[in-house]
Amino acid sequence: MKIQTLSYLQTQADDVVKVESVSKNRLLKNSIHRQSVICESVVISPLDRALNYGDGCFTTMYANQTHISLFHRHLQRLQTDAQKLMIDIDINLIKQAVLLAAQELLNDDTTQCAIKIHVSRGVGGRGYQLPDKPTPQVLISFYQANPFVTKLCNEYQYRLQVAQLQLSTQPRLAGIKHLNRLEQILAKHELQSLDANDLLLCDQANNVIEATAANVFVYIENRWYTPDVRHCGVSGVFRQAVLDCLTSHKLPAIIKTLSIHDVQNAQSIFLCNALAHIVPVSHFEHNSTTQTYNMQHCMDLQDAMQDWLLPEHQVWHLHNNKDVL
Repeated sequence: MKIQTLSYLQTQADDVVKVESVSKNRLLKNSIHRQSVICESVVISPLDRALNYGDGCFTTMYANQTHISLFHRHLQRLQTDAQKLMIDIDINLIKQAVLLAAQELLNDDTTQCAIKIHVSRGVGGRGYQLPDKPTPQVLISFYQANPFVTKLCNEYQYRLQVAQLQLSTQPRLAGIKHLNRLEQILAKHELQSLDANDLLLCDQANNVIEATAANVFVYIENRWYTPDVRHCGVSGVFRQAVLDCLTSHKLPAIIKTLSIHDVQNAQSIFLCNALAHIVPVSHFEHNSTTQTYNMQHCMDLQDAMQDWLLPEHQVWHLHNNKDVL
């Protein structure tokens, strides 16, 4: 397995893209001597299966100067998705590479960022046929991140509509954050011409599945619900964290098939992912009607999530992690 680390983070000096190939020996050396794991060259073969076939998976997480949010959950999801795709990765080596780079990049100039771990099966194989002895390629990228919605002002609006595009059904790939994202790309293109912040994506039976890059929760009669993603859609890390948080508060959410009618009749609705966390929806527009929502239920849940997340953040404190020091 080969790991390369890349930074798109802008500093006061410049915004040069920096990358480095990382080996297990180099990680050990850098962890002792604190040498940089970031440099200025990257090599991706034009024969790489991720470029040619989307043969791989990824995860994206939020980090600040103290912690990587839900880090162990992201690593677990990445390993599970890779196993489902029959890609053999060393998750501990990936973890060390992420932590070393994050410690180096997050400083007084850069207080928060998004981290994306991209896994490819590598080069080889005839056409779609799998290579006999693939060498997986891992690219760890650091990007600028936006702050969360922490409070609602009077002017806050987040408007939702329904995409014309419908998601295809493939249970073997459902839930996996694989590299084939054409449906989401087409949905984002559709969104550009609409007066909305995001779109709900439905399957071919018109069941609500997700948004263009987020999972969905709706509040109906004092209970939170989220769509079933066993047949299509992504099982997001933050979605599972919300489910676990609600269960810990003895308010378990229900995973079920949801319709547009359910969304229209909900008291509250929010979108969520690992970078934005909870995004309350203020308006839902469909078939010339507009539904407005009570967003306080979402903010109450966000407050509960912040407290619930603290122990997980402490486990993965960037500057006191025994796996790296």
